[in-house]
Amino acid sequence: MAPVSTLGMKRSAPSDQDEHPVGRCKGASSHQAHKITSKGKEVANPEDHGVHEANEHKRRRHLAIDINKVPHKEYNDLDNPLPFVAPTVGCRCSQLPHWLLSLVRKKQALENKILELAEQRLRWATEDLTEEMELKKIRLENEKMRVVNNRLLLQVKRKELELNIVRAKRI
Repeated sequence: MAPVSTLGMKRSAPSDQDEHPVGRCKGASSHQAHKITSKGKEVANPEDHGVHEANEHKRRRHLAIDINKVPHKEYNDLDNPLPFVAPTVGCRCSQLPHWLLSLVRKKQALENKILELAEQRLRWATEDLTEEMELKKIRLENEKMRVVNNRLLLQVKRKELELNIVRAKRI
């Protein structure tokens, strides 16, 4: 079956894999001329093989769509430009994909926002608690003053009664 582009059209030009299969490269120079991309395609560097831009331009003008420029996305890779491959047990990736880094940054930003909101809530709770304690203290002082006022009022009434009794005896 012929290779198909992302638009569903058959490719008119053979792919790079058809021209230079990985297993058939011979010699150190031919191995250096090829590299494996993230999608597993083998791409030859035209400058290493002496292909001029004019020949490349002739080959490309026959194609309606440049299949090398069209992104080849799979059904599960609609939003992410790079697939994420989890590192193996012994291997540790030194660089994460861009989309994963952006997700990590967004997660950190949200966690920072959550932390800031929690700190704000704590400050508000502390302020509410101190205000409530001050109000309780003021209420207790007011109650104490009422009790003292009632005691003094009772003392005054007792003195008045004593004076009335003393005056009544004098009369």
